[in-house]
Amino acid sequence: PKKARQIHDMQTFREVINLFMGHRRKMVKACVKFTEGRLEKVRHWTDVFEEAVVDPHKRPEELTPKQFVNIANLCYEQIR
Repeated sequence: PKKARQIHDMQTFREVINLFMGHRRKMVKACVKFTEGRLEKVRHWTDVFEEAVVDPHKRPEELTPKQFVNIANLCYEQIR
């Protein structure tokens, strides 16, 4: 419960997980080419990765749960 409260919007979190884990063998920066739905509104993915402390050359399978939460929260700030 405590960790779930760190997620600002569960729908955005699910969309981020689906986007990146659906392409987990690609680099994170390449995955954003496949955005659809609400995530298409996110601009400047490089800024999102930088602020979330994510190396865009890593694969999604190498990211920590906290990094996914950070990405989702930053995306939510842009699309709400």
